[in-house]
Amino acid sequence: MKKSSIIVIVLLIIVIIIVLLLLKLKHNSKAVNISNIENLDFYYTQGYMANSDVRYEIKCKEECVLIYKPLGFSDKESKKYKISSDVILEVENLLNKYRIYEWNGFHESDKNVLDGDSFGFFVTMNDGDKIQASGYMSWPKNYGNVKRGLESIFEKVIK
Repeated sequence: MKKSSIIVIVLLIIVIIIVLLLLKLKHNSKAVNISNIENLDFYYTQGYMANSDVRYEIKCKEECVLIYKPLGFSDKESKKYKISSDVILEVENLLNKYRIYEWNGFHESDKNVLDGDSFGFFVTMNDGDKIQASGYMSWPKNYGNVKRGLESIFEKVIK
């Protein structure tokens, strides 16, 4: 009897592992080459007071603009800057380098933290492909590298 119970338990564990692996594979997004950005919205919070967020938006129609809302300022105080195709290409290269498409569908949070930080990342290409991710006290792989990289690119525009 003990031997058959052990076999059943081992089989159950194997089935659970297989199911978890399949779910992980299903969750992984298809590889998307970031190009021809139409809109990008990246924000993060630093604290929980009013206007404690930083936001960068790229909007491209006939020309591309960066809308920047610094920490401590309201949305009404955001500034617009024209940006060149070189800046867009630099952003696209950064996003491709860190395989941002893997972020698609990331929406995680740490429910044990009450006054933490959050982020949102949304990009739409002109072919309709979208990548959406957000988190509260939880960040996707390479989040820090992407944040620093985007800020470095945008700082050159904002000067």
